Amino acid sequence: CIGCKSCVLHAPDTFAMVEDFNAGRARCHTQWGDDEETTQVAIELCPVECIYWVKRSQLPVLE
Repeated sequence: CIGCKSCVLHAPDTFAMVEDFNAGRARCHTQWGDDEETTQVAIELCPVECIYWVKRSQLPVLE
């Protein structure tokens, strides 16, 4: 994440900016906070391709 805020601006119910070592980074704060179409657009807007889909069953392992 380069902190461009594209995902946060497009899907604010899913993504938020957080301070990470004095640099703002976007993080997912609510899984499926926005509808899938909105989230997909946010994924496509990421200029460094940091965002990707995972299955709900994978979440416990990743969190």
